[in-house]
Amino acid sequence: MNSNAHEYKVNATKVALHLLREPDIFETNMKLFCAKDLEDAFIAGAEWQSRQMAWISVNDKLPEYGHIIDDLTIYSHTKNVIVLYKNGCIGKGKRIYVNEINKKGWQWSCLKGEDITHWMYFPD
Repeated sequence: MNSNAHEYKVNATKVALHLLREPDIFETNMKLFCAKDLEDAFIAGAEWQSRQMAWISVNDKLPEYGHIIDDLTIYSHTKNVIVLYKNGCIGKGKRIYVNEINKKGWQWSCLKGEDITHWMYFPD
């Protein structure tokens, strides 16, 4: 356990013990303490989660980045990725490369590919 987490737990315990010794202020302060504690825990969890699941904007990079395609390639695809649509829905998709007479290039494998705003690799 890192020292900040340990210090936080020690201080939280001290505050809780102090509040228990003061019954007249316990109810009001405990509600505030719990609300603040829950808010801090939620924010810390959200920040941790955002580092675990790094969304990548389709304007910055697409999954096929680094995927090697040459003139002889007819079909290729990336690994499946998690996609985020502009309406907030999340789905699964991949990028597909097609080299046909009337169609050539990369496209999303899922419906409404034009509505995808972000994507991320599946966590290992």
